[in-house]
Amino acid sequence: MFIYESFSLFFFLFFLLTAGTMCLRYVGTPIQPVQIYLFVMILTTLVNPFLYYFYNYIQIEDSMYAMNPSDLDLFFAGDFLFLLLFGGVIATRSIIILKKHFYLSITSTIFITISLLIFDLNQPDSIRHIVISLSLIVLLTCINIESVKSLSKLTYGRSFLLPICFISFVSICLWLTMFFLIISFDSIDEIPYSMTQSILNFWLILKSFFLFLCLYFIDFIEEEEKQLFSVELIKNANNRTEQMSLACISLFKLPYPVFVISLEGNIEFSNAESMKILGIGDLDGKNINSMFLTIEPSSSTTSLASIQLADRSLRMFKIKFYSFDLNKSVKKVCCIERVDFNFTEFCNGIISKGNNTTSKILGILDHNFAIYRMSSQWTELLNPIDKFFHSGLIWDKLKILSKDQHEIVHLENSVAASSESLAWLNLRSGRSIKIKILKLYAPDFAHFYLFSADIVDEKLDPKKIHNYVTSHQYKTT
Repeated sequence: MFIYESFSLFFFLFFLLTAGTMCLRYVGTPIQPVQIYLFVMILTTLVNPFLYYFYNYIQIEDSMYAMNPSDLDLFFAGDFLFLLLFGGVIATRSIIILKKHFYLSITSTIFITISLLIFDLNQPDSIRHIVISLSLIVLLTCINIESVKSLSKLTYGRSFLLPICFISFVSICLWLTMFFLIISFDSIDEIPYSMTQSILNFWLILKSFFLFLCLYFIDFIEEEEKQLFSVELIKNANNRTEQMSLACISLFKLPYPVFVISLEGNIEFSNAESMKILGIGDLDGKNINSMFLTIEPSSSTTSLASIQLADRSLRMFKIKFYSFDLNKSVKKVCCIERVDFNFTEFCNGIISKGNNTTSKILGILDHNFAIYRMSSQWTELLNPIDKFFHSGLIWDKLKILSKDQHEIVHLENSVAASSESLAWLNLRSGRSIKIKILKLYAPDFAHFYLFSADIVDEKLDPKKIHNYVTSHQYKTT
């Protein structure tokens, strides 16, 4: 059909440069199957010009071995195979599909080549040239359509879409021109030689651009893998986030009071039912040891806890703990169940809480301010000077301990008129204590008093006590 003449050597050298660039780029790195596919595809572009260059060399050296010019049309098999493989990698980068497409492309190329041989025997040359032109037009059109179909959907493929569509469209126009010229002149031999050489050498230039696209396509594939990984990562993260949100919403809407605490007892999640049943507002960020007045273990997984509401009334709950590991830290799911208030269990919880510290006294006073129960620190404080420390009115015991009689009288008068009262006492032993008496109500509306005292080892400066008293003005909340 035509001879590339001296341009074949240029194309051969250009191919070696392109292939060498690919090889140098992947020296020392694992070769992916898609990269091998691209290398084989680029190798097929050498078949046509190299055979033409070899044919010219033989013809110049020895005309006896020159081939029939009509047989040179078979060299277009390289172009057919290249375009078939190029269309496949445009459509998909799945190596499983590309393997099947590779074998199918070789089969199709062999079929077209055999068809050209048959046309060579039974048909004039113009029919064979028309078949070649139409085959290339169809292949280039399919590449153009597949590029728009596949690459336009990818945000990172649009930069590759424009050049490949442009080169494919120019190639289609070129072969359409060749197709109409063959029909117009009835034979390619009747077309002016300079025209055919210009057209077909222009095809050689377009093939060079296709080689550039193949080299650029390697970067495109790497970018595509990164983008697909990012998309998959974001998709998985969104799915996990959606699952976590669904679990969180489900747990929040669960008609059973539940909250989650850390190993230190800080509440990290609480559902609506838990806030409703406890009745103290938002729980997140609070510590259960400060939120509950008492937490007394009843078994390895359950505890009895009591809480003080805004109206000074008490409620008792049963808490079940379920431990689980999250990001190498231990969390506990706490399921709350309302139980009847048990005054004895409440007192045990208060005393146990007081016994766990050496600087605080906790105790229960009845409605007449008589001592009902006191923690161990009260015993250590009063036992040396009063053997009846476990009973009697709290005022009498404080008078034994302290020289501040007016402070005790004030504490007695203020707590009778309000629900809470504070006072500082300097003890005869040299210590000082900060006392707080809080009026509480059981669910049956019977009231009693929670006694707490913070022990200070050294005697406080009277000026500091005066400033504290002045700032509080013995007012209660």
